[in-house]
Amino acid sequence: MTPLTLGTLVVAALPGLRAPADTVPLYDNLGNHHHAVTTRVPSAQQYFDQGLRLVFGFNHGEAIRAFNEGVRLDPSCAMCYWGAALAYGPHVNAPMDSASGVAAYAAACRPPPAAPRSTPRTRAPWPR
Repeated sequence: MTPLTLGTLVVAALPGLRAPADTVPLYDNLGNHHHAVTTRVPSAQQYFDQGLRLVFGFNHGEAIRAFNEGVRLDPSCAMCYWGAALAYGPHVNAPMDSASGVAAYAAACRPPPAAPRSTPRTRAPWPR
């Protein structure tokens, strides 16, 4: 049996202090690469940038979570959809399987509701 520490007891006694399992953290140690996207929600921009940094670091699963969080915060952020499609795509560590292919296609083909408000560069994947 493992002895319990004070920290373990505090966390066990106060479940409200733990973050829900489905929350997506914003990391502050992934660098500072920034690519401006059309969004009115600053945190959606932060999640987009984080997703891009995670793709560049080959952590595609976390990148997808970050891009999806950007979509949740701002459904009109076209580049968040693009980022998810990019992260689902094939990469040096894994070929594209059929499930990822379907998810990438769905993200790439789902234009955000307010895409016409986006800049032409952001809107390019979804011709009107």
